[in-house]
Amino acid sequence: MHASAGARRLTRGETRIKMRALGGDFMTQVIRSAAAALILGLAFGAPAMAQSTVEAGAAAFKNRCAVCHGETGKGDGTVGQMFTHPPKNLTLLSKENGGVFPFERVYQSIDGRKKIAAHGIGGSPMPIWGEYLMEEAMERQGTDKNAAALMVQGRILQLIAYIQSVQQ
Repeated sequence: MHASAGARRLTRGETRIKMRALGGDFMTQVIRSAAAALILGLAFGAPAMAQSTVEAGAAAFKNRCAVCHGETGKGDGTVGQMFTHPPKNLTLLSKENGGVFPFERVYQSIDGRKKIAAHGIGGSPMPIWGEYLMEEAMERQGTDKNAAALMVQGRILQLIAYIQSVQQ
């Protein structure tokens, strides 16, 4: 897609600033609200919606995450094997957290607020997904930063739905 006339593509730093401008307490509230909506939707008869969310998350995982985390999320991806610190086995997140899926921690890890060395902190070539997805959303013609932020949240929630579905 092409940017509208007079618009320019944001640099990674500018996108990071825009993401931070939406951060803080607001983002925590958004994350909690989204989690509640997802849980309520699953609990009160939205299986078709939940299934399509998991399927969309699975497709995104396959396209963006599997190369490092492996096709099944166990941390055995081909590129991930080259890292000094191997990727996390994502199927054990609930088990390692007392049987509770760590929704907020996973959200923050994907969007980049939680510092993870393999996700672009400390000079690693791995992208910080929240920033990457924000840049991608901002490139869409006619997308303002608020609409882009909502698109990013939706995509991250799809990934989380899939990761939660593969817990052991």
